Amino acid sequence: MVYTVYGGNPTGLFYHGSAFPTPPALRDSTWIHQGNGYDAQFYRFAAHDPLLRHGSSAYMDDAALRYRRILIPALAFLASPFGILAVDLAYLALVLAALGAGVWFTAALAELDRRSAWWGFLFLALPGTIASVDRALLDGPLCAAVAAFLYFHRRGLAGAMVAVSVAAPLLRETGLLLAAAAAGSALLQRQPRRLVVFVSCAVPFALWAGYVAVNTPQAAYGNIIARPVWGLFARLLEVRTMPSWPPAVALLIQSLDILAILALIAAVALGLRLAVRDWPSPPALLSLLFSLLALLLAAPSHLADPFGYLRPISPLLLALVLNALATRAWWHLLPPALTALAMLPGPAVTLLRAAGALR
Repeated sequence: MVYTVYGGNPTGLFYHGSAFPTPPALRDSTWIHQGNGYDAQFYRFAAHDPLLRHGSSAYMDDAALRYRRILIPALAFLASPFGILAVDLAYLALVLAALGAGVWFTAALAELDRRSAWWGFLFLALPGTIASVDRALLDGPLCAAVAAFLYFHRRGLAGAMVAVSVAAPLLRETGLLLAAAAAGSALLQRQPRRLVVFVSCAVPFALWAGYVAVNTPQAAYGNIIARPVWGLFARLLEVRTMPSWPPAVALLIQSLDILAILALIAAVALGLRLAVRDWPSPPALLSLLFSLLALLLAAPSHLADPFGYLRPISPLLLALVLNALATRAWWHLLPPALTALAMLPGPAVTLLRAAGALR
């Protein structure tokens, strides 16, 4: 696709949009898409300027938000002595490596439940993974961190759980829920030393977030919790508009969208059920926290597109996949399957462009 669509320029995978100017140092090397582009364009800027020394924050939609998610951009920056292209390729390689790790940890968890390791490829059907493959995003790597956290918990590897809990918030802020789940479990089970350790896992992120806050403009993103809880159910009555698509295609996408909302509601209910069943273990609290997150992120702007609203709750869908493998409650795979279908129009457009069927 890089060669057929982007003329051999891998920066096309970052979806730089013409609506946002590109930092001067990157202009000659950047493939520009018409429109707003997508989130990874800003993570690429951060990868080339991780410490905010060269003014890259001025070219972002919300620099405070983007720069908090610094782990993969910072690691990619280590390739900077080899040139701009090396940093871009390092970022893409790190995302793919993280997704591969997610498959491995999911397969390892399946094997712990005496299932075939081939079930690990279900990780690739999570919305966060699909989005990361299609748009070089960070949701898939966070899902991989969740899979690693759950695997280390099953194996009793507390030190590895701590390491993942430190790293996960630097992928996405929702990674803080890993430390919160472990700390909450320790509190409920009266394990004070463990509680202190997992609470302290948030310190590196807090320090980095403070540095970012001092060095970036005030956040400009809208309030995505403006309509908590009831907004998710109200969304069932709001048909997604598709003015630029043929009627038959628009109807299909709208139908998948409604199914995805229903699947999301079902996933929340099942996540709460898992939390009650396994209480007060870290996986139980993790299911609870991501279920509550899905209920909170219910503003109309957030729920406008499945490609956006399904990504943050992918760890909850992963929990359902793992529970289906552990208990053979195969119907728990239905919400992940429906959400994966709702994600397909985005990658389908990418593939059609690669085939020359769309411009």
